[in-house]
Amino acid sequence: MVQNLLETGKIIKQMEWEDLFIQMEMYIKEILLMIKLMEKENIFIKINLNIKVIGKMINKMDLEFKLGRMELNFKEIFKME
Repeated sequence: MVQNLLETGKIIKQMEWEDLFIQMEMYIKEILLMIKLMEKENIFIKINLNIKVIGKMINKMDLEFKLGRMELNFKEIFKME
């Protein structure tokens, strides 16, 4: 009887440990998923900021190109006169 109780106690203790490890594993998986989502969000924010900066640079370059063409056109007009 005592031997059966000891064996049953060992089995129960082992099952508790296994349950604890399963719970820890699930918790760690949830945390890792949250970290991945946070990393993606951070990357998207950085990409959006870079896109805005690049867009402003392109807009300035385009404006300078247009103004430069206008200067050339004015020079040609004044040469003709």
